[in-house]
Amino acid sequence: MLTKKLQKQQVGESVTATVTVRRVSGRRVTFATTAVVPATGVLAIDGDALALMPAAANSRTDLRDTEACPPGQ
Repeated sequence: MLTKKLQKQQVGESVTATVTVRRVSGRRVTFATTAVVPATGVLAIDGDALALMPAAANSRTDLRDTEACPPGQ
């Protein structure tokens, strides 16, 4: 997985992060990730993240049944 850090951020500086499911393969879930500085609109981080889901959430049905979190929460 590759993540590009495009701009340095200061400790305590706000960013808006977006994480989107890109691919599900068994227990592995790949996410597209971005972080934008709201004050400037500058893209700070752009990349992928990989998560290994617990064995109990091993089926696609379990993932589809999970409620989506509305933006900003």
